[in-house]
Amino acid sequence: MRFRTLSLSSSNPLSPSTSTAALLEISNAELTSKLLRNVQERRTEEALQVLEVLRKRGLLASRESFSRLIVQLSHRGNVRRTDLLDHSSLSLLSLAYAEARMTSYACSTITLMIRLGFFPSVSVWSAIISRIGTVPDKASVALDLFYEICRHFTGPSLTERNAGAVKLESGIWEMEEPSSRVSAPLPLRASKSCIVQMKPDTSAFNVALSICANVGFVDQAERLFQLMSLFGNCADSASFDSLAKLYAKAGRVEMLREIPDRMREAGVEPKLSTVRSIVAGFVAAGQLSEAEKLVLSMEPEGETGVDQLEKGQKGSKWDWRESVKPDINIYTDLVKALLRNGQVQDASRLLIGLKRSEALSNHVTQGGVIWGLHTASRGFPLEIAAYNSILQGYCSTGQISKAQVIMDEIKAAFVAPNERSYTPFIAAHIRFGDNEAAFESLREMISMGFPPSELVYEPLLHAYAKERKASSMLKVVEEVNKCPNLKVGISSWNLVVENLARKNMMFEARKTVKKMVQSGVRPTGMTYLHLARGYFVNHKVAELLSLWLEIRLASEDKAGVQGVKMEKEMLDFFLVTFVKGAYFQRAQDVVTYMDTNMIPVDKEAYKSLFLQLHAKRFTSKHKSRRRVDRRAEQLREMESFKAWLGLPHSKPLKKKR
Repeated sequence: MRFRTLSLSSSNPLSPSTSTAALLEISNAELTSKLLRNVQERRTEEALQVLEVLRKRGLLASRESFSRLIVQLSHRGNVRRTDLLDHSSLSLLSLAYAEARMTSYACSTITLMIRLGFFPSVSVWSAIISRIGTVPDKASVALDLFYEICRHFTGPSLTERNAGAVKLESGIWEMEEPSSRVSAPLPLRASKSCIVQMKPDTSAFNVALSICANVGFVDQAERLFQLMSLFGNCADSASFDSLAKLYAKAGRVEMLREIPDRMREAGVEPKLSTVRSIVAGFVAAGQLSEAEKLVLSMEPEGETGVDQLEKGQKGSKWDWRESVKPDINIYTDLVKALLRNGQVQDASRLLIGLKRSEALSNHVTQGGVIWGLHTASRGFPLEIAAYNSILQGYCSTGQISKAQVIMDEIKAAFVAPNERSYTPFIAAHIRFGDNEAAFESLREMISMGFPPSELVYEPLLHAYAKERKASSMLKVVEEVNKCPNLKVGISSWNLVVENLARKNMMFEARKTVKKMVQSGVRPTGMTYLHLARGYFVNHKVAELLSLWLEIRLASEDKAGVQGVKMEKEMLDFFLVTFVKGAYFQRAQDVVTYMDTNMIPVDKEAYKSLFLQLHAKRFTSKHKSRRRVDRRAEQLREMESFKAWLGLPHSKPLKKKR
């Protein structure tokens, strides 16, 4: 494959219209402006001339001018100014193209770098191939770019050659065809020292193999293995990981069986990821017996009932059992596959025979698989982790009655449950509407010494809130608050206070706030807002006025401790309430606080509210001296608030003769 490359043909010689001597007399600022103006008007030759003068003065052009100039030169096909480019900028550009999935531009940039002599390092071009190969329909393009780079070292590409022999000549790998030898065109300014950084290594080949594994190119992967040896690179465990995934995806079971022998011949010891890939390949291909043989062959003889290694491994200089041990994930995947296939006895025999294995010393299995094994073979020892997996499975599917059976079995087996035993149980009760059962499980969890997290008890609070059961919410918080070294979060306290206030249980709400303070949690503005709304709904004016004084006191900083922050929502609520109730002194207090803390106030809204409610206030006459004095005081407070609103003062009443 050939990629579209930026043209390398030379353009006509420059014919500057402005003399260099004239430019030398222009100031730096004027030169910079002239350069930008030239590139904007597409006068490329004059722009280049100005750029030369700036560079001689040790100055740099602006980013806009420089980038536009390079674009114009590229468009004109002028490469005589390659000094404007460097290896790093082109490498970053190609990486950016690949990241943006602009495949053709990324490939063209790499090809241009090679032709200009800016040889990209293997880490750069392999990263580009990796990013291109993540798109399935671009996998062939990524591999073609890989072969194109290799062609500079091997001669004709493996995608083009039919047959031939490999030989090493003068340190450069070349391919000899039967009829004639065709050498790859070397890059411009090529030398062995400068192109060695571009030579593919094992990591680069692994990238290409991974692309083949993702799209199922079996033949391409085999060619890559041949080419890897041509470059003197040795395959590693990652190479065989990709092969295992590829063969499993393509259903090539016979080739999957050969991987252990090929690894032994290559001197590559398997890693856990290699074993996992091969086992997963056998499982995906339905070859469960092959996967079971491989797993058993890695266990010490005499412990698992397997006295002989898998055929092909016996007598080798090293055994798989000496290199790697299967982990719990391998056993779990295999056991699940056996159970899905209805081979319960095989799954039971596998784990029962391996119960003394090192891999199973702290775990039995995962994901609820052990329940099927337990019913198939009584007496198999269950640990709390296995019970928790079963509980999680039943609770997630709503089978709470079966989960309760498991919980009873845990207690009967004298196995101590832990917090992970109760968490799914409580969540399942809440999800299916049995909040009382969830609360009982929560109490039992706390009595066992397992403090619940907010993720456990907050959903129960919200569930009770939907049912408007404020008393039950209070019981939950009080129960959780009994746990030592556990502080109930402010959001939970506020939720309880809000619902108590809504149920007109203001005494309990006040008491809850005191408990919150005693537990070390400071009330927030939202806490006081819930109380204020409760008092307002219940028409408790005296308590509301007292609460405002309490809030004002709590908002002051004391002994280096920051006071309660009053939000605009709470201040607007108090201001509206005080204006409606004609408590103008308190309203003025709120306004002063908002002005001091630069909190915006909608004066027009409050002016409209005032005129609507209090336009004719204090117009009646009273004979009582006490009421007259009180009215005069209220009138002064109202006039002060009216002054803030920008309303004129009221006319004094005429005295009766």
